[in-house]
Amino acid sequence: MIDTYAIRFRKIISKAEIVNLLSAQMQIMDFIAGLQIDLAIITNGSNLIDLDKAEKMAKNVKSASFINKNVMVSSNKSSSDGSKGAKSLNFEIKSKV
Repeated sequence: MIDTYAIRFRKIISKAEIVNLLSAQMQIMDFIAGLQIDLAIITNGSNLIDLDKAEKMAKNVKSASFINKNVMVSSNKSSSDGSKGAKSLNFEIKSKV
């Protein structure tokens, strides 16, 4: 998803021949503005200096979000079976890191 968006974004700015006219900061701002709101909020708070780093950060945020959702789903299933709940599972994950 982010890869597809990043490719489209880069093609658009290169076709419009505005790559050299837009500062790196403006390119980053425009890229972030096109992300999903949850990704944009976190990515924007990172003070990125170039488009490659903005793309990488968005991918990392998306991956972390996906992992967190999977952990919560699996921990909710465990707690309904009478095993460990989400809080104890999160604590175990943090303590192993």
